[in-house]
Amino acid sequence: MTAANLALYLADHSAVSRIQTSPEVRAAFDRVNAAVGVLCANAVTLDEACYSARSPEDLERIITIYTGVFRFLLMDPAIDRLVRTIRRQLWACGHGRSAQSTDVLIAATAVHNDATVLHYDRHFELIADAFPALRQRWIVPRGSVD
Repeated sequence: MTAANLALYLADHSAVSRIQTSPEVRAAFDRVNAAVGVLCANAVTLDEACYSARSPEDLERIITIYTGVFRFLLMDPAIDRLVRTIRRQLWACGHGRSAQSTDVLIAATAVHNDATVLHYDRHFELIADAFPALRQRWIVPRGSVD
């Protein structure tokens, strides 16, 4: 696969945060990075990671990693419309409050950019059930780490 043909994978913090503690998660990210896709972040995933910082130095380390390692998917006005559509679909499926606003924003960004969300968070499955245009994938099988 050439670089132009590689799939985009928007990495959610639920998966990225497990890289340091799980060899299985690290290996899964390495496989995606090495062969099958381009790892991506956006303003929401970066801010989720920044929220977990424990010091100004930790914050700078996180920002450096996210801006240096991941391809950044920019926010776009079309994402606003997708957020509203996804939330309506969640309500229509009986899951109105089942996904946080950050997860819905990440999902909308992925759909807009034709990316797959890499995660370790059941909320993305619920969003995909309600809004099938979302492609999502557990970074490792559900329940296999932690």
